[in-house]
Amino acid sequence: MPANEAVWELLMLAHRQWRCGAFGPIGLDYGALFEMARALGIPIDRALLEKLSLYEEEILRMQGGKESAGVCDEKQARECRERMGEYFDAACGKCSLKPSKG
Repeated sequence: MPANEAVWELLMLAHRQWRCGAFGPIGLDYGALFEMARALGIPIDRALLEKLSLYEEEILRMQGGKESAGVCDEKQARECRERMGEYFDAACGKCSLKPSKG
């Protein structure tokens, strides 16, 4: 769609502009995106914000940040425990994977 070309150009140039927490991406870095939009001559308006928000939400969903059908088995839990060390319990409580039954 021609109306989305500018936003798509911005997203392709800014594909590494994510805010990250201890467990991965948590959202787009809107400050960086706005600076890039200004440089590209893209107006920062409601339509841009809505499109960026939809993109952000979909990427996080696909990465399991908002919903996941995955299951945490014993092997996965062991790997996480090794990676997270003393922070394992806190990380496990925020994880999108569901504990396996049994």
